[in-house]
Amino acid sequence: MFMRAAQPNLDDRVNVVNVGNINLWTSSGSQVIPTHAPSVSYNSSAGPGPETVTLLYAPTDLTNVTQLQFLNDAFEVPGLATANAWQSVPQIVSAPSSAAILRAYHAEQARTHHAKRHKRHKK
Repeated sequence: MFMRAAQPNLDDRVNVVNVGNINLWTSSGSQVIPTHAPSVSYNSSAGPGPETVTLLYAPTDLTNVTQLQFLNDAFEVPGLATANAWQSVPQIVSAPSSAAILRAYHAEQARTHHAKRHKRHKK
């Protein structure tokens, strides 16, 4: 079966990937439930530093997916003292749209600031 990959780039090595704690989302905010759990590929024995995790899904699972959500404990980092210390932080990753969202936010902040300033000078 042909598979499609989602490849999040992590800033640290991991030794466990819990695929049940990774969700797929569309740009409209709908969750996509994969037909099968993805197969996972990563190098758990490499030294410290960035790592790419490859998640292989059926092609239909990723058709409309634009975001990956990493729930708590999606990734486990080796060598930390307690179970709570090595759990990942919940987050949603959407590389293609995050820059556009940030630009739109800054543009809106600039418009709001300008409008308030302009209104204050008119009085």
